[in-house]
Amino acid sequence: MPSNGLTRTGPTRLPGILVILIWSSCYSVSGVDPVKDAIAELKSTLPHGSVETNSLPDPIFPRFASGNGITPAAMVFPNNSHEVVSALTICHKHEVPVAIRSGIGHSYIGQGTVNNGIVLNMQRLRDFDVSGVNQYIVKMGAGLDTVEVYTLMGRHDPPLAFPGGSCATVGIAGYFSGGGQSVLGPKYGLAVDRLVAADVVVYDEATGAFKVVKATLSEGNKDLLFAVRGGMGGNYGVVLNFYYKAYPATR
Repeated sequence: MPSNGLTRTGPTRLPGILVILIWSSCYSVSGVDPVKDAIAELKSTLPHGSVETNSLPDPIFPRFASGNGITPAAMVFPNNSHEVVSALTICHKHEVPVAIRSGIGHSYIGQGTVNNGIVLNMQRLRDFDVSGVNQYIVKMGAGLDTVEVYTLMGRHDPPLAFPGGSCATVGIAGYFSGGGQSVLGPKYGLAVDRLVAADVVVYDEATGAFKVVKATLSEGNKDLLFAVRGGMGGNYGVVLNFYYKAYPATR
């Protein structure tokens, strides 16, 4: 567990990408519905079209909702880091259940959804940028999926590659959070072996607020990056961007 004091909130720890976080149980002794209150505040705070309560998109296959009749109360589509922080702050304030999804949702055990809670869908975070010469560092937004990353890397000069999966619609956030196994693994290892940094929203106990930090190998939050690189458990924060050390594509 990260030791920087930035990852605990309420009675449980923060969610990792695609992993459900449950804060305190949602109940009311005064007749107030905390989920409805949270949705109302989300709608009044975030831009129009960012909060959906009708016609919620299903996971790519029904079985990915784990077959338990899970129905979230709303899905939030943040457009940037500020909206992610705002959404988490509101949900934490009202103590509503939250799940993180990075796009379509491929979890066999329903990690990208939550019953009568809020799903934070990261699919609008689609930044992509390549920096460096000879050493190529690729910034990938948490909302990108595998085929988009392949396509964007292939358009670079020289074309770049990474050991991704074979399913085009798998989000790279979920892929990285599980370590990232590929047919290219024998040559290049796990995808996270070349993950050098990440932008992550965490909870700062000192200030009682959510904030964005950069987890890197050489600077602060090394333990947080270690957790992001395949940690899965939902204990570390919400990833906004990944920074990947790419290699030139070969035949």
